[in-house]
Order: sequence, then structure tokens, then C-alpha cells
Amino acid sequence: MSAAILGLSGSPRAGCNTDIVVRRVMEGVAEKTGRDANFVRVADFELRHCAGCRQCMTLGRCAIGGDDLDEIMSYLFAAQILVIGSPVYWNSPPGIMKDFMDRSHGWYTDHTILAGKRAAIISIATGGGFASHEDAPGATFTRSRISRAHGARARAG
Repeated sequence: MSAAILGLSGSPRAGCNTDIVVRRVMEGVAEKTGRDANFVRVADFELRHCAGCRQCMTLGRCAIGGDDLDEIMSYLFAAQILVIGSPVYWNSPPGIMKDFMDRSHGWYTDHTILAGKRAAIISIATGGGFASHEDAPGATFTRSRISRAHGARARAG
């Protein structure tokens, strides 16, 4: 049976800050709503890199097979509430999360595919001895552009 709430972590490191925060938010939502929840780590699945073939734009799904992308997507499609988190590495998600984002792109040719779902996007960044990721040139523009490309709309409250 699929869970009504999906906590999806895009961190390559198990048990890290991203996993902890996604789990806590997911569990809090589950407690408040009384719904079942499922925690999924993208890095726990075999996921090939995007080939840049653009076949996804006509197929409405990724053309690459032979890995676990369809399983991850089934969790996403089955959930009614999404809690998606990723660490920030050099003003971007880590490679495994970027692979997931790139490979899931084809499904979004159907702009209704996530209709009716509620979502929280969590971005985790800590001090790592480098200049702040938030202050990097284009950081706000990049996050905004990526969100809009996938149909996300920001709303207060």
C-alpha cells in the first residue's frame, strides 16, 4: 500500500542533515493529518545519468530504462503530500538529486501530473568553509527558474 505522504531525500549521505529534516517534517505532517508516510532516499536506488537525448519531451517519461527511476516516480505519483529535501552543493543539488531531477523531466510535459498535490521543498546548506551558497551570483535566480520550470508556485502560509 502506498503512503499518502512521501519524504524524499536527495542527499548522497545517509543519516545526514537533509535526511533528518525531511523525516521530521514528514513525521510532523503525518502526525497532524493522520496519514501514512514513507521516507525514500534517492541515493538508495540505482539511477543512471540523463543522456540528454530529449526523447522524454515526446514520450512524456524518461526513455532510459534498466534502473530504478520508475520505482521512485511511483512513490511520487502515489503520494498526496510531498516533502522533498536536498543539500546544496556549490549552489546546486548533489549529483544524485540532479540525476533524479533531470530524469524526471519528461513526466512534467503533462502540466497536470502533480495537480492537487501539496509539497514542501527543503534546501539544506551549512557552513563548509566556503563562501555562503546563498550569496553566490545567481543563486536566487537559479532556484526560482528551476522551481517555475516544474510548475511550482510560491505562496505564503
